[in-house]
Amino acid sequence: MESVQRRMTRLIPGIRGKTYEERLKELNLMSLEQRHIRQDLLTFYNIINKKMDIDLDGITEIIGKERTRGNFYKIRPKYARLECRRNAYFHRIWKIWNELPDAVVKKTSVNGFKKELEQYMIIKGLWPPII
Repeated sequence: MESVQRRMTRLIPGIRGKTYEERLKELNLMSLEQRHIRQDLLTFYNIINKKMDIDLDGITEIIGKERTRGNFYKIRPKYARLECRRNAYFHRIWKIWNELPDAVVKKTSVNGFKKELEQYMIIKGLWPPII
């Protein structure tokens, strides 16, 4: 089944014959997968900074004080025995979160975090650059 974004980008005049990736690049849009990753990281930022009332005990632990490189808020998910738990939110994002630099995770505002995250994604080639 084709995603809505794939179908909707085809409706724009002038880019109908192009591939999905070419249409995204021309329109300066993120793919659905990239938007999911961005939203997951934004949600975790809100959890870490107590903007969402979610208790991390029993789910994951912050190991930032033991760090050798990467950001200060590194996390490690608790052991998951069941398959459904291994595919849960924290197990899905912890590697991506731990790769983020300090400049991104130490932002004090949500908008600052979004801006730094988008810049990081552009540098890493995860998002098409602004044309």
